[in-house]
Amino acid sequence: MTDKISVGQCIRLLNYVDRFDDFLAKPGMTGVVTSVKEDAIVAKMNQPLSDNPDYQAAIEAEWGNCIHWYPIDIPPDPERGFEGLSMTALEDFLSDCELIDCLPA
Repeated sequence: MTDKISVGQCIRLLNYVDRFDDFLAKPGMTGVVTSVKEDAIVAKMNQPLSDNPDYQAAIEAEWGNCIHWYPIDIPPDPERGFEGLSMTALEDFLSDCELIDCLPA
């Protein structure tokens, strides 16, 4: 199923991508896919993921300035009216990104 995406493809974020308290990537940021597996897709971003130099240094150290997409499986919560959410890593990735032409180096 991940054959639609391959290492080296360039991407642009369509949405904010929130990774817990670590960072919030902004729409329009670009990057390159560095890993494609059934259970994870990884892209190294071209722009810093934080405007704060200390946070950015930590993001570089821990995540290599990469965003990871994983399968999502959140069970329903009828008390809150939440129907649940289930997506593959590819579906999660494609909901946040578009493939773009890579600019020449």
